Amino acid sequence: MAERRSDGASPGATPLADLVARVVGSGVVSEVRRARLVTDGLQHVVVILDEELVARFPRDDQAMESLLGEARLLTHLVGRVSVPLPVPVHVDESFTVYRMLRGVVTSRRALGSLQRRGRERLMDDVGRFLGELATSAVPDVATSVATTSLDRMRVLCQRAELVVAPLLWNHQRQWLDELFTAIEAVSFAHIPSLIHGDLAPYHLLHDPESGQLTGVLDFGVAGLGDPATDLACLLSVWGERFAGRLAHQWPAALELIDRARLVAMALPLEWAVMAIDTNAADMAVAHIGHLAVDVAPLGTAFGSAT
Repeated sequence: MAERRSDGASPGATPLADLVARVVGSGVVSEVRRARLVTDGLQHVVVILDEELVARFPRDDQAMESLLGEARLLTHLVGRVSVPLPVPVHVDESFTVYRMLRGVVTSRRALGSLQRRGRERLMDDVGRFLGELATSAVPDVATSVATTSLDRMRVLCQRAELVVAPLLWNHQRQWLDELFTAIEAVSFAHIPSLIHGDLAPYHLLHDPESGQLTGVLDFGVAGLGDPATDLACLLSVWGERFAGRLAHQWPAALELIDRARLVAMALPLEWAVMAIDTNAADMAVAHIGHLAVDVAPLGTAFGSAT
């Protein structure tokens, strides 16, 4: 997660010192020598305490429910997946605290900087995690708000036709028409399984020397859904040059790839619609420097670009 450091107030007008005092008052720690504020993110304000603990404060009631659900899910996932998770050491209705996981964010540039053996290990670790996640039986899990579906894609296309298409040049309009056609041609049938729902590079941490996956963060939108959702996230930020390796430890990816490609290609369109509908300029630029460009054409064998 990108950081904005501050000695003052969060967007909710709560001073950093007050947030720290709430953590100390809960008994999680007796004192804090150093704290820094992270305000990027739609749902939570984050405070890093002595580079050891991470406290997350929900911005609203919906974020609070997400935080509590995440804590329950992570407790059940311990021991079911092979990667370290941010399991909370404190949970209440106003904030959660977990021990800080170490590692660097897994951006496309970071992948390219790894030696081949380290990069292959990292891709194998991520693929193994996704397979473990999909087969984890966790009780009382709701449907993820992030999961893709044919209905969701159709709604996106309808909205894009109204608010985005009039802004496009001819070649972009052709791309949009081809996307609409492809959505109707690809099967969205699937058996729901547990998905993460938001596998952005800053939610995947790794050791820059060995390539080992050292942590997966932010399960706030995790739940039952289409596993192609997670594959699409990784395609969109890594491209198939790197993501194609995932199938070595996650063979299910071979069955998901065309649907995942569609979702990955539609991602900038989804954010453009949100930006226009909410008049939020930051959403319009949210994926600058973030998206990969080597998503292969539909029908191409997954991993052939690696």
